[in-house]
Amino acid sequence: MDDRISLIVSTYKRKEKLARLLESFRYLRSICPLEFIIVDSASNDGTDKVVKNWNPTIDFADVKYHVLPECVTLACSRNIGISLSTGSIIAFTDDDCTVDPGWIDHLYHSLTASPGLAGVGGRVLPFGNDIYSLYYTVYRLLEPPAHINAVIGANCMFWKQPVTDAGLFDEYFTRLGGEEIALCMKLGLRGYRFGFEEKAIVYHDYRTGLLNFIRLFYRDGYAERVIYETDPERYLRFMQYPEQVYDYLAFRHPLVFPGVFFLRMSGGILWQYAFLRGRNLSLKNRILLNGLYACAHFSYHLGRGTFANRLENRVRKFLSDNPGMPPPYVRDDKKHE
Repeated sequence: MDDRISLIVSTYKRKEKLARLLESFRYLRSICPLEFIIVDSASNDGTDKVVKNWNPTIDFADVKYHVLPECVTLACSRNIGISLSTGSIIAFTDDDCTVDPGWIDHLYHSLTASPGLAGVGGRVLPFGNDIYSLYYTVYRLLEPPAHINAVIGANCMFWKQPVTDAGLFDEYFTRLGGEEIALCMKLGLRGYRFGFEEKAIVYHDYRTGLLNFIRLFYRDGYAERVIYETDPERYLRFMQYPEQVYDYLAFRHPLVFPGVFFLRMSGGILWQYAFLRGRNLSLKNRILLNGLYACAHFSYHLGRGTFANRLENRVRKFLSDNPGMPPPYVRDDKKHE
């Protein structure tokens, strides 16, 4: 194959988990030439020794290990990895994952089989068997979201040229989260689509604990707020959001929307119990997952400012200040098949 794949991993002070990921790389199968690019965001925990000990065990791919002088954001680290890459295709996973031996090949076949795709994502299965790992797996939270045409950075592959043309990952994110969605938003508005490959599997070592769980969803909600506040026009053209019904904002009164939205979210939480009854789960796990679902959605919308009407107010102001703005994005489901 003429295509060369550059597999980029950003890391920071996770030498044990990185060592586990690098070990799984040794068993990768690829019909294309490979290069591994590890971008170390100024770790001082012995990460360099882990990479240097692993490097000689790789005789089927080139390895680039780049240590940054200081800690940078994930978006910046990934962009540096792209700048070091020589492949026409770039793939990403995280340093707290491991990969299935057929991962790269499955993503590659899916990406090249469908013209018009900019990227492809795959399945993310849990490394552990705790309730939090079960939640992420049941709701497939690190897989391409059904409501947004996008892929997630723990398991994805892109053609490099469209990513470069779109301006790479946006570096305005000061916290972790949102980088992939913002990139896919830019690519989607250029007419590109994204695919999903069930057989392309990575295993994720999820953080446990309720506080970490709440922080993660608050952070994701905050990331959506950052995307909108930074690039409102693209956001309105690409994203679906609770304040929107078809082409219009749903509830314009500042007190009506939060109340109605809260009731709708409460109904959704109750509906989850019925959804979970169709799964092969114990009663205890169904109750715990339902509770986590409530925590996740409340934390997410707290982070994005939904209850405070923050985004809805900004949308109204932006549309009034830009009368020529096209109507907010409405997804064509056929386009996302």
